[in-house]
Amino acid sequence: MKARNKQFREKCLCSLILILIYIVGQNIPVPWVKVTPVSDSADGLFETIRSVIGSSGTLVSLFHMGIMPWMTSSILMQLINFSRSKKKRITNSDMKLLTHVIAVIFCAVMAWMETGKMAFATLIGGSLSATRMGVTLLLTLGTVAVIAMAEKNTQKGMGGISLFILVNILRSMEALLPKLVVFGRQAAFFVGMGLLAATAIVWMEEAEFRVPSQKIMIYNDMAENGQFALKFAPIGIQPLMYVMGFYMVPYFILRLLSNFFPSNGLIFTLMANLNYSRPAGLAAFCLCFVFVTAALIAIYVSPEEIADEMRRNGECLVGVRPGADTERFIRRRLVIMGTASTALIIVMAALPLLFGGVWNVDSRLSSLPMNFMILAGIVKMLRQETVSLRVLDRYKEVF
Repeated sequence: MKARNKQFREKCLCSLILILIYIVGQNIPVPWVKVTPVSDSADGLFETIRSVIGSSGTLVSLFHMGIMPWMTSSILMQLINFSRSKKKRITNSDMKLLTHVIAVIFCAVMAWMETGKMAFATLIGGSLSATRMGVTLLLTLGTVAVIAMAEKNTQKGMGGISLFILVNILRSMEALLPKLVVFGRQAAFFVGMGLLAATAIVWMEEAEFRVPSQKIMIYNDMAENGQFALKFAPIGIQPLMYVMGFYMVPYFILRLLSNFFPSNGLIFTLMANLNYSRPAGLAAFCLCFVFVTAALIAIYVSPEEIADEMRRNGECLVGVRPGADTERFIRRRLVIMGTASTALIIVMAALPLLFGGVWNVDSRLSSLPMNFMILAGIVKMLRQETVSLRVLDRYKEVF
């Protein structure tokens, strides 16, 4: 083994071991459970989301909830923390702890509701309640294990939590593969749209808006003018992954309310309209995506900090005064590019879902283009991480 590739290979090995454990856990059935029937009208939506950030299929496995509770908890905590003033914002370590705690609580409640639809082969001590509690506990512990593996992969492996999403998408596509022949031309249409969408995502990840910049310094003989760049998609495909967790919040609330008010027709009507095949559900999904994208851009990209950093480094944009003018310039460009990239992603994701609703096809088929986009974004991110690690391994330690 070459010494310069040691770090890269260690990270690959760590990720491989964790993913193998994750796949094995997805195939370990929870005891006592017989089947998981899909009955309520919003399960098409739920199964689509679960296939990406959870575990799809009728098998109730140890990792059945996947990373869905963590994704939902993470986006909610980020939004809550960002809404607070800078002085009152929660520290990163406390944020991580709170995110994990809320994810576990969310998983426990969601798992308990899921057990209400399950059929059991045997009962613990002949008690249905005890059996439901036992299954809920196992599913919650499985989620804790998945979160721990994702954290370990972020620290020691490659791809972080995105690698688990990658596995889920590939497994979902593998399950759908035998049915593509049955769907015929419709399958070809959605696969073609998926390939076009994936190509567009790769282009969007590379596209940049560039402005000439210059360094104004006292001793500037060695300073070189350059370019300031903003990506066309400021935070890439990340919102498309987070919106799935965020979109589960109203569904989760309605499911919770349906347990307390089982005869309330309004609750079940709202749940039915959350489905992608319904215009109202599709519109709600698009609005959620716009909101999540805008929120994540505001959280991760700060024009004020960028302008301040440029001023401290003696750098300015050509034709733009440093400070407040630079901040306004960056903010305007950020709004323009964020709006354009968001609109493009919405069209590529929502149009196939709309066709799927009109043609009444399997939701997994109509969501293929969206999965292709997420897949392309993750693969590109993994490639960039690989290249960075390989370059880093070439440098030798001084001490």
